[in-house]
Amino acid sequence: MTDPSALYRYRDSLAAVDLLGAAIAHLDFFSWLERSPADAKTICNGLSLHERPTDVMLTLFAANSLVTCDTRGTYCVTELAREFLTCKSPYDARSYYNSMADR
Repeated sequence: MTDPSALYRYRDSLAAVDLLGAAIAHLDFFSWLERSPADAKTICNGLSLHERPTDVMLTLFAANSLVTCDTRGTYCVTELAREFLTCKSPYDARSYYNSMADR
């Protein structure tokens, strides 16, 4: 049997791009979190999200240095996210992702 792991990595990569795109284009997640650092439960309630996809989203964003989590479980945006993925930034790149909104 050949190794299918590359095929799974492609799918995971697409899912990651879609999740990031949805968070930016549909939720404006990073602008929201910049205004209101929050724990996972508050994020779920504030954005009407379910627990499991929120956990996946936060894990992905932490792994990609877009959010950090302190010892109390409060998430906040990193400088990278603040600089390019929030509404108040002069370098706001959200429109680049908004073109994917209907994907």
